[in-house]
Amino acid sequence: MNSKIRRVATVHLAVACCLTAGAASAAPGLTEPALDRGALNVLLYVIDTARADHFSLYGYERRTTPFLESLAAEGALWTDFHSSSTWTWPSVSSILTSRTVTTHKVYAQELSISPAWKTLPELLAEHGYSTTAITSNSVLTPASRMARVYETTVLTPRPDQNHTDQLVAVLEDPARRPFFVHAQPIGPHAPYVAPAPYDTLFVDDPYYGGLGDVPGISSDCIGGMKPTAVIDDIVSMDWYVAQYDGLLAYIDDQLRQVFDVLEAQGLRENTLVIVTADHGEELAGERGYYFCHEGQYDGNTRVPLLVVPPRSGAAIWSGLRGVTLGGNADHLDLMPTILQGLGIPAPGGLQGKSLLVDPRPPRRVAHDEITRSYERENLKLIHGGEALLPDAGIELYDLDADPLEELDLALSDPDLAAEMEAELLTLSRRAEQVWPADEPTGILFESDFEDPVETGAWFQLYGGGNRWEFVPEGDGANRALHGTLGSGGSPLALLIFAPLRSYSAEARVKLVAGEALFSTAAYQALLQGYTARISADRLTLTRSTLEGVTELGAADFAFGLDVWHTVRLESDGATVRVLVDGTEVVSGPEPEYGAVWGTTAFSLGAAGSEAWVDDLLVERPASVGGAR
Repeated sequence: MNSKIRRVATVHLAVACCLTAGAASAAPGLTEPALDRGALNVLLYVIDTARADHFSLYGYERRTTPFLESLAAEGALWTDFHSSSTWTWPSVSSILTSRTVTTHKVYAQELSISPAWKTLPELLAEHGYSTTAITSNSVLTPASRMARVYETTVLTPRPDQNHTDQLVAVLEDPARRPFFVHAQPIGPHAPYVAPAPYDTLFVDDPYYGGLGDVPGISSDCIGGMKPTAVIDDIVSMDWYVAQYDGLLAYIDDQLRQVFDVLEAQGLRENTLVIVTADHGEELAGERGYYFCHEGQYDGNTRVPLLVVPPRSGAAIWSGLRGVTLGGNADHLDLMPTILQGLGIPAPGGLQGKSLLVDPRPPRRVAHDEITRSYERENLKLIHGGEALLPDAGIELYDLDADPLEELDLALSDPDLAAEMEAELLTLSRRAEQVWPADEPTGILFESDFEDPVETGAWFQLYGGGNRWEFVPEGDGANRALHGTLGSGGSPLALLIFAPLRSYSAEARVKLVAGEALFSTAAYQALLQGYTARISADRLTLTRSTLEGVTELGAADFAFGLDVWHTVRLESDGATVRVLVDGTEVVSGPEPEYGAVWGTTAFSLGAAGSEAWVDDLLVERPASVGGAR
């Protein structure tokens, strides 16, 4: 048994206060390397929420990206470039690590990239680069470890002219060179608030009309728009698509401004520019989605990639000038491409390949918390099950013959679908097992604690009614974690990410009032897994899936109040057990493909609950990923 102990009473958290608009944060503890002023600069420009097929650069009927069209003659344009995930933080984490979402496991905004993976900006800083992230997306703040991987992180408000102004300030500063800048304007992310004149640019044009009205409001954007995406009670879907397209044109003009500065500063000669997006957007009812990024269909996963080499760059760039390329490249390939182009050795373990070596990769895999997709040449498989299980709901499309993904070949060619599914599951499970056995997978920097030190656990604290703090317990010799849950709070609290099927979690627990929950569950949302619900006189074991909660067993048990007990929740792949002080109290069967996958959580179950937790221990088997 290969175990890693996390003593809650003795670990602390790294403080990272969120930036206010326009403010910058310098990463602590980074030394200033000697800069090589002659090195190539890198500008990685990641447009938020930009689907490729709405760029006129890719043949869209509206002239949304005229500047990028003019720029394409100087670089390489990929026709089928894809995101690694369908939303920002996991996609950006894949860009920064060249690892699949299944490998880095940053499925949630509250999670961050583990120090086990050296990110692209950290590696470049070691080679003398100044590194800066400028973003209009609040997900990419210091709380998501951006302040740690970059020397400077800047969060800018809408409109994105503010973003451009901050970017220009960096480009014009000679002390920042050579630079690596990750620029991420919020652009066409909902709500689609386009500044004038872009708000009317495509309204009532020849392509306006025919989409009808939004069918309704929906919290998950399936069957209707999210209420947060609605603007001024407007219901016309044509209007929203026109606003989205107008924002793409607005970002295209922001890029023109950036390139004007690069020209004026003489930086076009020695600056590599990469223009892409973190993910796309489903628009007016495509596949049942309305104006959001939730699905694995191409509208949400196919994004632009334009690589503009330095004008005076080495011969290595000669093959990427004025060309259009196919293949199935994706986010994983950016880091190795940049490193090779700069002449910096790539670290071991990268899962992408340099596009300078293999510009047309034949396949790619993308993941979210639940769904995933796999492309091999022209075929695309979408796997919609809860976990990496066969027969969990698949779709198969031939993108050459059916670019709108309307004809599901999984029904007409089940043998081909089964072959593709087997390849996807093999690739995904292999990626799971990359994780070092003794490393936690997520670290959240949380400003609610005073101790500015890092812990291997991460904390997710929702709601003003929650209060969690390290305080002396008993005689004061030990500092345990004390939590209370008020009426406005949310029960989720302390979690340690552990990507395992068969493992044990144990903690000392003292219940003061209400209920305490001790869980092993999938991902950040606790959508699937097992929970021991502890009250003063009863212990209940439940299993949660996407379909609901099932009680596996319950027992009257005198847990009592104000008494410390050791609670253990364990799974061996066949049975889930809850033990208190070494005695099994309740157990239940685990299905063949069990749901223990993701987090160990200690939380409070209802308003008025109060409890202490200490000595949290997660034991993991030597083979990470368990038997699957």
